[in-house]
Amino acid sequence: MANTFQTIGMVTRELLMLLKNNCAHVKGFSREWEPKFAVSGAKINAELRIRVTPKYIVQAGPGFVAQNYDEEYVTLRIDKQRHVDVEFSSIENTLQMDDWTKRVGRPSAVRLANEVDKDALLLYKDVANSVVSPTTPATKFYQYNMALAVLLQSGAPMDDDFTITVEPMENAAVVNANLGLFQSSDELRFQYERGKMRTMAGFSWQIDQNVAVHTTGARAGGATAIVTVVGQTGSSILTSGWTASSAVLNEGDVLQFTGVMAANPQTLASTGRLRDFVVTAPVVSDGSGLATIPIYPPIIIPPDPRATVTSAPAASAPLLFTGAANTTYHQNIACHKEAFTVALVPLVAPESGRFSRASDPENGMSIRVWKDSNIETDMHPSRADILYGMLAQHPSLACRIWSVPGIS
Repeated sequence: MANTFQTIGMVTRELLMLLKNNCAHVKGFSREWEPKFAVSGAKINAELRIRVTPKYIVQAGPGFVAQNYDEEYVTLRIDKQRHVDVEFSSIENTLQMDDWTKRVGRPSAVRLANEVDKDALLLYKDVANSVVSPTTPATKFYQYNMALAVLLQSGAPMDDDFTITVEPMENAAVVNANLGLFQSSDELRFQYERGKMRTMAGFSWQIDQNVAVHTTGARAGGATAIVTVVGQTGSSILTSGWTASSAVLNEGDVLQFTGVMAANPQTLASTGRLRDFVVTAPVVSDGSGLATIPIYPPIIIPPDPRATVTSAPAASAPLLFTGAANTTYHQNIACHKEAFTVALVPLVAPESGRFSRASDPENGMSIRVWKDSNIETDMHPSRADILYGMLAQHPSLACRIWSVPGIS
């Protein structure tokens, strides 16, 4: 019987390569925290608190003015175990299963890779920065340049670690609109032969069919929605003017408050652009048309060195929204490498059966293949497992590009 599990180590290494090559979006993620987990003799459990870089006020003149040192953290949790499980009888293995790697292993690795990317692309709900891709393909280039501008205004370093992940129809529209536009001969050849963008507008481009789809809230009464109380700061805002007792906003919606400008993270001066805020939970208005909207980032004003805006919303300031109400948009993602982090952790060795683990020293990805047998049923189960966690550690270094599905 040709049983490829006799070379289980070779099988696992091949599946790892497939996993690595089919994870499109997470290729642009930071992996700096991966080595902290599952270290023999120094295990830190399933959570790692990551210190956020503090911000300071610059003083003028010779006088000494002490300021508080406030540490903030975000938490990376290893909380996602994904696996593909199959089981064959001895008869099936003897008479039918002549190439487990080709028929089971390879599709399993590709499916696991897609699951990782799907989870990664759902992190769009942590990202506030947004631009809307026009429905006219010929005008799309400007908005992708705007995405880079937004990231630079948000403090992204001016290096080469920027990526964009787009869904296939949006990629087709962008390639068609920009074919041959100010490109090197190598880039032109790649577009023509592969039908893909490779480098444009400061980003490395990649296609991913797992790009998330977001449906905006109904916004009942949203045209008359206003800020209720002057000077509000923090992570929730009191608003009024909604239709009474209605679901008005969905988690992941993006809004702005009239007159509330984004603050440059270094100088605290206005960037000249309204600050985007993402809604962090579904919002329902009460019987009086009032609604408290949970938002990120929080509204923080100068002179606090963590300021996100130049001023708090005025009383009766109208609310503005990204995208149309009750409409579905793909959430293509532009980001700097430091916007997101992912950690794929090697799973423990099982105590029975045969197994193999493989890890990529370049990017830390790890997969475990495990095969066992049941003497009572004459069945032979096998599974391919991965364990990972991910986090939007610096959401301001990412930008959502909203595109309407099917517009090409």
